[in-house]
Amino acid sequence: MRCGKLHLHLQLRASSAGDPCQSELNQFEPNRTDKPSPPEPTMHRTLAPLPRRLQPSLRNCLSPLLVGLAVVSMLPGCSAPIRLYPDPTASDRPASSRAQFPTVSPARDMAPAPPPLPPPSTAAVPAAMPESVMPPQTTTLSPQSSPSIIAPPNALPQAAAADDRATRLRDWIEQQRRLYRVAAPLLMNNMQLCPQFSRRILGFTAKNQYSYSSEFALVARDALGLDDALQIANVLPYSGAEVAGLQRGDILVSSAGQMLAKGPDAERAAASQLADATEGNSAVELTVQRSDERISTNVRLTPACAMVIDLGNSDVPASFADGRRVLVTRGMLGFAQSDAELAYVLAREMAANIAAPGPKPEIASLIDRLHTLNAQAASAIELPAGNLPPTSSETEAAADRLALYLLARAGVPIAGVHDFWARLAETTQSEPPGSLGAQRSPMTRRLAVIDRESSVIEMKRKKGAALLP
Repeated sequence: MRCGKLHLHLQLRASSAGDPCQSELNQFEPNRTDKPSPPEPTMHRTLAPLPRRLQPSLRNCLSPLLVGLAVVSMLPGCSAPIRLYPDPTASDRPASSRAQFPTVSPARDMAPAPPPLPPPSTAAVPAAMPESVMPPQTTTLSPQSSPSIIAPPNALPQAAAADDRATRLRDWIEQQRRLYRVAAPLLMNNMQLCPQFSRRILGFTAKNQYSYSSEFALVARDALGLDDALQIANVLPYSGAEVAGLQRGDILVSSAGQMLAKGPDAERAAASQLADATEGNSAVELTVQRSDERISTNVRLTPACAMVIDLGNSDVPASFADGRRVLVTRGMLGFAQSDAELAYVLAREMAANIAAPGPKPEIASLIDRLHTLNAQAASAIELPAGNLPPTSSETEAAADRLALYLLARAGVPIAGVHDFWARLAETTQSEPPGSLGAQRSPMTRRLAVIDRESSVIEMKRKKGAALLP
């Protein structure tokens, strides 16, 4: 009777414990290829000490229990000896498995779960730790260092350098825009005074990422969105390009049906293409891409003094004219306290090109070195060997007089010209012989010419006479 009760009790316990595990086993059974085999029960070792007459009865009582335990031991997650995951709290356990195998309290016959491991220590490795127990090292840890994961030592400086280059490039572009904006009335209102430079222009400039030095090409792509196609960078006020509605950021596609150049040499190649398109014409058909829209328009050519206006990458306040180009340094833009003062500088260099036409190779070489943005602005301007060629006092005086007429015809007030050049002279008077500041004629003589011609221009204005030298 007691055997029967024990037999029934064990059967019920084994059945109740097996149901939930059997449902999990059925869910994962098709994917199991390595199911462990249940261990063979070895009853003779356990029953050997009993009297022979009791062994059959006890075997009958315990057989259901052994079968139940064997089945339970086959089920993953239902017994302590066979576990799919030794530590239910392990961090590398897949999320799907955590959902299918929720953490449960251990049964009375299961071994207790080991206590959770402490978090990894971030304390520095003691310097006196024996080599036999030292963890693998790839770098030497100082007493204040932590074995946590950090960025490569040059990652932050590289990111900071990229941000700095992007800022410098944006500043450079804004300074170029200021130059073109101030130069526009000087270029378009003085065709009569610059016959050797007079021609019809489209009235815009275009750039792509290769328009900048190799140090800034990738920055132009990432920060400004430039690629190998030319984009309009500046539109001259009152020009045919502005009247036609062209905008900064428009991508040049074609001119008169001919696709415009792309790539590293696009500026030069496209300028040649557009020059051919403008020859003998008063307008040019131009197609641009603006966002998702392709626009075709006729751009009327604008009569102007077609000189190249360049920005120089130097902090020294200076300006140059090489016979066809005008360059003004970033330092001069900072020195000029207003657009009118910047116009004084531009007009003076334009007048130098008009008064003394012809190539000036030494100055051209200097402009070539300065007109490109580099990572480091020039803190000093190195003059070519032998310094710049001397300019006669007559040529200097002619340029100073002509500059005043260029300004007056462009609507720029000339009352402050004397004070500006006098203030600039004070910044260069301490420079040694042969330096940039010593290349001009003595400022006292120049200021006298400026004062005398300013009075003549004012008299012509009062009389309504033509403003011609």
